[in-house]
Amino acid sequence: MGLVIRTRLIGFLGVALLFIGLPFAMGIWINLTWVSDPHGVVDSARLANSAQSSDMIALPWGGFVANTDLEGAIEVTCRDGTVTTDGYVSRYSGQSYVVTQDCQLEWSG
Repeated sequence: MGLVIRTRLIGFLGVALLFIGLPFAMGIWINLTWVSDPHGVVDSARLANSAQSSDMIALPWGGFVANTDLEGAIEVTCRDGTVTTDGYVSRYSGQSYVVTQDCQLEWSG
């Protein structure tokens, strides 16, 4: 009898986590901005507008990610000193960009 109750409890908790955790994870995912750096040319990246800026977190495999908490553009500083400002980001519009070898941003979805 104890095994049946334990199994049902685990199933119930699994379903509850699915209904609570999935929307939470989707809310985080949809609010992220990604910058991929396949050529390793980027030194830093940040989200910026005329009033404020927010640094993006560097990923170990070459790229940057940030929780989009402002409306503005992506500013990328490359290793050669070139600064490129391009793209458009806003809350709940999960964007993804790729930096080309010549330090230009391209929208990728």
